[in-house]
Amino acid sequence: MDTLPSLVDEALGAVRLYMYRPPSCNGSSCTATDDPLTFRLDDSITSAFLDVQRIAWHSVRTKLNQKKHPWVDLETSFWSQMPARVWTNNPENATFFVIPHATLLHRVAWDTLSSTRAYVSRLARLMDFIHFALPYYNRSGGRDHAIVWGAENGPFCDCHLRTVMAAQEPVAWTMLDTVVRIGYFGHRNTSMFRWHLDRDIAVPQWGAVHPLRATNLSTALQDGMRAHRRSYGFSGSFWGGEASCAAVPSAAGVQLSVHTCSCSPGVRLWLKDYMKTSCNSTNSTRCRADARQNRMGDFWFALCPAAWACWSSRLYDAIDSLVVPVIMADGHVQPFESLLDWKSFSVTLDTVALRAPGGTQVLDGLHDEAVATAMHCSACPSCLSCTRIGLVQRMMELERVRSWLRYNSSSVYSVGGLVLVELHCRQLWLAGLTEGVPCVRLGSGSGK
Repeated sequence: MDTLPSLVDEALGAVRLYMYRPPSCNGSSCTATDDPLTFRLDDSITSAFLDVQRIAWHSVRTKLNQKKHPWVDLETSFWSQMPARVWTNNPENATFFVIPHATLLHRVAWDTLSSTRAYVSRLARLMDFIHFALPYYNRSGGRDHAIVWGAENGPFCDCHLRTVMAAQEPVAWTMLDTVVRIGYFGHRNTSMFRWHLDRDIAVPQWGAVHPLRATNLSTALQDGMRAHRRSYGFSGSFWGGEASCAAVPSAAGVQLSVHTCSCSPGVRLWLKDYMKTSCNSTNSTRCRADARQNRMGDFWFALCPAAWACWSSRLYDAIDSLVVPVIMADGHVQPFESLLDWKSFSVTLDTVALRAPGGTQVLDGLHDEAVATAMHCSACPSCLSCTRIGLVQRMMELERVRSWLRYNSSSVYSVGGLVLVELHCRQLWLAGLTEGVPCVRLGSGSGK
């Protein structure tokens, strides 16, 4: 991790971004508009891609959804994290080309299917223009083009998007599988989620890890002692499973079969039963039964099971609060795995093994660490008897890594900087200056 600032500095000097601006179209004829650099501003993206009148009609609904689910703003806000020096007005000077859009904000302001149709017509026109009228996409087959995709499971597990775009906009649909996708839906099962480990970039949830959070390790330990924290717990609702998308017939050449997407299906329902039988007392030092009332600071380890999507908002709530996250989402790709050693500040459980006979012994191990922390850290948090405990060591690493998982436009040493490092790595690979999978080299000596 000590080398991350130098990697960011190197990327700042090498990466140059050019953002496409939606063309002005009259019938089937489209021409480019001026000043693409200004289009990176949030309000420009919103005005270009959203039905502003429809947004106004549903402004209350939009604001409520944004407040409840801040992650929906990723697509409209992400590029504002990039420092001004990496943007260029001249596409010939660009090393990466940005395709802007705003699908999720459109959806939270309108009904899903209608908004998808309206939205696709706008995005598809831009992507057609990029493909047919401009030279840059075809030079690399899209490998130097980037798009932020904030939907939980990505475009290929989005049933509404598949129905509309694959059947009606085959060029745009195909392009979505060739560019660099930046989003939450990273997964090692490429055939299911169409996530490409050597190309796409996983990022943290927007709006979850706060720059002004005051909690530090000493405070977290002291608060834990005073509050008599439970060993582990879950804060959220018990639901989730798999979802199937219907087949999409198409006369345009893109035909899709029935497609099912899932991530550790049923793990939350299993957890519900487990907590009923094993944590059915509010006096238990291991966990609480009524998880819906739990706050993240009520326990040392935060259980983060998959639901409809692999990623979990409570994972970042835990990081924000210096509570060690316990990831229960098989195959999920975490943000910046080649740069940050997730094993040093989190716990990952195999949910198949966990649900097998005797599998819950791993939870007993977490409980033992929590008990040891409460026993040895109350008198002397800085003593070896406390700092050598695995739980405390993970909390110490969480404190170090937390700033790198924040969206902080005032500092390049945050999510924005790490994305630039990831882009720079792909840039070097495209230029033939590195071998093998892009960014694997960064894992040695930096985050690992």
